[in-house]
Amino acid sequence: HEGRLTLVALQSFIRCNLQLIVDKWGALVRQDGRVGEPLGGRLRARAGDILLQIADEMDEVERELKTDDAQMDVTPKQHETAATEHGALSHAEGFDLAHVISDFRALRTCVFSSWRESGGDAEAVSQSEETYRFNEALDRAMSASVHRYVAGVGASRDMFLAVLAHDLRSPLQTIAMASVLLSARDLSDDSRLQAATRVKRAVRNLDG
Repeated sequence: HEGRLTLVALQSFIRCNLQLIVDKWGALVRQDGRVGEPLGGRLRARAGDILLQIADEMDEVERELKTDDAQMDVTPKQHETAATEHGALSHAEGFDLAHVISDFRALRTCVFSSWRESGGDAEAVSQSEETYRFNEALDRAMSASVHRYVAGVGASRDMFLAVLAHDLRSPLQTIAMASVLLSARDLSDDSRLQAATRVKRAVRNLDG
């Protein structure tokens, strides 16, 4: 669309002007100094996918609202793959949870600011049914992304604890056995020295 914005329904606007919105979002994300290329390109791709899935969800809700009341199911179908991938990528790159949330807030800002810049009345934009549907879908996507990020943190914590337990098990067993041996009353000086040496070695292993 060669840089021009088109005043259309919000979901259609998103599709027609996706690159403009994503580029604006990318500029906002770069301001915190945490991303460069090629990671920035991967994040922009995820942001674009999230917006396209939100647009599809808005279309689906609109179609359902046009059906007969007896057949109407207005519960949106959740297409959250891109959102969960964003959460997983953010965790893998060591971003904070606050970054994940701020990414979605920035995405919301870029969509509505671009829509207004295309000629929409600010009050009409903020009060439209499309705005309501977009906000609901974006909030669900953000929730999915946060959930995936937190799950990644939990998995990393569990893995760390498992590795730690494995690394500690052998030295601690050595120390425990040596302590039992050292408590023996009839222990020879040589055996006492060997037990003390094992304890020292185990302690060095704990220090890494």
